[in-house]
This record gives sequence, C-alpha cells and structure tokens, in this order.
Amino acid sequence: MRVATNPEPRLLSSFRVDNTDISGNVGDAVTVKASYFTPADADDKSLAVGIEDDTVATITDNKDNTYTLNLLKPATTKVHWVAKDGGGAKADATVTVTEAPAPAE
Repeated sequence: MRVATNPEPRLLSSFRVDNTDISGNVGDAVTVKASYFTPADADDKSLAVGIEDDTVATITDNKDNTYTLNLLKPATTKVHWVAKDGGGAKADATVTVTEAPAPAE
C-alpha cells in the first residue's frame, strides 16, 4: 500500500528589484519592480518589504510585484525585501532623497 506524502515546498531562492540605487527629489514618487523569481515555479512569490527610516520615504506594496516609494525629506535610507516563504531570498536598495531644485525664473 502506498502512502501519500506531502511534497517539499518550492521555496524562493532569489529575486531581483529593478533599481537598487534609487534617487529623487522631495515629493517624487518612484516605482520599483521585483522580478526574476527563482525558481520560477516557487510556491509563494510574495515579499515582505520594509524601510529603515520612514521619515525619509514611505513604501507601498501595489500587490503586483511593484512598490511605490514616496520621497519625503532629504536624507538616505534603505529598503529591504524578504521572501515571505522563509527560503531566505532577499534584496536591498539604497534611497537617496535630495531637495527639489528651485524653479528657474
């Protein structure tokens, strides 16, 4: 008699974000996309995202593997993405915010 076994989950081993050196001016909104998930048939490709200093920028998960950063004040911070499946896949980006240039007269 054969006993059914649960297959091992396919954990996410890596992924990339399309911009790891993000820069912009106060008031800008920047979109970052996560892609190149490995293995392609991983069971769970969802990511947790966090930002070290949310007074510099905030981040919103758009639920489609894109994330919108709203740049708030001049400074530098880091964003971290981690696979929710526990497989250890992660990515980081540096965010540099500068004061918007004065309008030309």
